Amino acid sequence: MRKTLCLLFCITSIWAQTTSNPEFSVIGQLRILNNDSGTSLNGADLELAVTGYLNPYAKAEVYLHKHDLTSAFEVEEAVLTIERGLPLGTAARIGHMRPSLGLMNREHAHLWPFIEAPGAAMEISGEEMWSSSGADFSWLLPLPWPVDVSLGAFSEGLEPHGHSHEEASHDHSEPGAVESLVYVGRLGHFFSLGDATNLGIGSSYYLDNEEGRGLLNLDTKLKWKPDSYRSMTLQAEVFIDLGSSEEMHEEDHLEEVEYSTYAFANVQFNRQWNLGAMLDGVKHAEEEIHWSPAFFLGFSPVEESTVMRFVVKNKVHEEESDLNTLIQLIWSLGPHKPHSF
Repeated sequence: MRKTLCLLFCITSIWAQTTSNPEFSVIGQLRILNNDSGTSLNGADLELAVTGYLNPYAKAEVYLHKHDLTSAFEVEEAVLTIERGLPLGTAARIGHMRPSLGLMNREHAHLWPFIEAPGAAMEISGEEMWSSSGADFSWLLPLPWPVDVSLGAFSEGLEPHGHSHEEASHDHSEPGAVESLVYVGRLGHFFSLGDATNLGIGSSYYLDNEEGRGLLNLDTKLKWKPDSYRSMTLQAEVFIDLGSSEEMHEEDHLEEVEYSTYAFANVQFNRQWNLGAMLDGVKHAEEEIHWSPAFFLGFSPVEESTVMRFVVKNKVHEEESDLNTLIQLIWSLGPHKPHSF
């Protein structure tokens, strides 16, 4: 806790020297989970957000996350974004961040219309998604439609089933030591299909420089938004774990490729209600794909500062299934809202 307070003091001291004031927010939640193992309750999940522009060309964002009563605050993101002023019209993100590996990894959990990430995304990035220290540079190509290209290098990568190199090597290396870098490249296309409809299609590639492991991500998002409080979103991603460079040359490699995928539809009826459904699937080597359906409902009692969510999900693995019921009350004190219209 002392480290957290010291970090916040340093942040506020730095901003005190600038001409702009930062925005401070606290986001908390009460979560109730009921499944075959029983019922659990967690009301100590907190996120602290400090964001603001350093000048018209650059902004800084710091997100600290505490998962439960026994855990300490962890740095989820501490990143400087330079939006303009770099050579060749590039933009940059520098610091500890969520890399641009698909769509889900960049978004914070309180902005999802559901409660927890799809199993397909957690299989790759872990329950809290993947974050790492590094730098990411992006370019907006001068084409008839918007095309964004980004390339980043990071210190901690992914291990199979959502574990990071940082966790795997925690007991064997000094803090801050980097054995090798991992790289993530992304290509995103954006199309306007009308005054209220937009389509995004993207592809990302992850490369572990040491192991030669490749991971391909394909994503798409269609959004219809006729006004401020009504919308319909269709989103899907596919993660294909290509394995190491040696495995790629084996004759039966394609039979052992692991992949996961999810798709969801969410309809925002008005300022208060949204309803949606999700289907995600995970396939391990030499196994059939396991599909898990889910339905979710959201309700904002007053405004976007407070949201109640209800999810029913049937988690399927091999011949077993586990019906999960989740209830969440999420609230925000400050401008960083849990629900964005």
